Amino acid sequence: MKLTALLRPSVALAALLFLVIPGLARAQVPFPGDDSPTGPSLLVQAKPKLVVEKIQHDFGRIMDTASVFIDIPFKNTGTGTLEILDTHATCGCTLGRLEQTTYAPGQSGILKVEFKPQGKNGPQLQRITIRSNDPVQPESTIAITAEVEPVVMIEPKLLQFGEIKKGESRTATVKVIGRTEDFAATFGTVSNDEALGLEVLSTRDVELNGKKLRETEVKVTLKPKAAVGRLQQSASIRTNDPRMPAVTVQIMGDILGDLEAGPARLALGVLQAQGPIKTELKITSRAGANFKIAEVTNQALNGIDLQFAIKPVSENQQSAYVIEITGTAPKDAVPIRGEVMIKTDVAGEEMIRIPYFGVVRPQNLGAAR
Repeated sequence: MKLTALLRPSVALAALLFLVIPGLARAQVPFPGDDSPTGPSLLVQAKPKLVVEKIQHDFGRIMDTASVFIDIPFKNTGTGTLEILDTHATCGCTLGRLEQTTYAPGQSGILKVEFKPQGKNGPQLQRITIRSNDPVQPESTIAITAEVEPVVMIEPKLLQFGEIKKGESRTATVKVIGRTEDFAATFGTVSNDEALGLEVLSTRDVELNGKKLRETEVKVTLKPKAAVGRLQQSASIRTNDPRMPAVTVQIMGDILGDLEAGPARLALGVLQAQGPIKTELKITSRAGANFKIAEVTNQALNGIDLQFAIKPVSENQQSAYVIEITGTAPKDAVPIRGEVMIKTDVAGEEMIRIPYFGVVRPQNLGAAR
């Protein structure tokens, strides 16, 4: 018998299986160019791809008086729909709103960027991040650089007097520097006339980084009548440059009185709801002189109730006191804020304010865990 005769039933059976079970035939008959041993993938997954045309931009030297702008083009070079999930920038840049957040394959878009140089000086580096559904690179970063030159400079911007005894006076100099040929600081004001004084002195030509500038000296005086406690004030200095008609300097310091409180700020910590509060303060004369505490009261921002017991540290002297503080925490999980008000007979320190703060833990926090 011939071999072809023997193969005829097998061919017929194969044809029957091809008609009855077409899926089986497709799985076993390879397509041209298919390298897979089990057959081709009939569905190709579409993937978006975000390509930013410019990942770095340098504005060069710019003045601090006006914003500068740049358009950042981007494109979806993938095969799937691109979705822009979020755009954000570090301090100094503002991003414009995108016209749309979805981009078809091959479609382009523009991200508008505004760089704000106000209040900056010298080299600047800001970063912009675009977050998308690109599976390979979900975040794309753009670097924005610039060299900012202030129209008017003030040195120092923060005037720190440090620790000063009550009744003492101290002076410091602030330099206001401008770029115009006739620049000058003209006058100034302070936020608290009782604590500070200000006087505009002479203006002269100076050279800074190879450039000819103009500099006015301004004298700031801390007066003897400055109140005991933390000094947080400011001075506003006017100039004849219309681009920057005024500059501000912050003024800080600590005026030390005859009495010292420890601690200066009372941290109650994390309290259990309706749990006990127990802590203490110490008020001491720096010179060891006797004084009296007439009254201690509580000024609470959220209604917390506190009790105070005043005890001299020594039975023979009244130069230091311990104030024992007790109370009960609120039942609700709330932040605790307030001040302990201590009334004394010391001139200029008739009222000492000690801020306190804490937080109440929720009652069911332990059960939830």
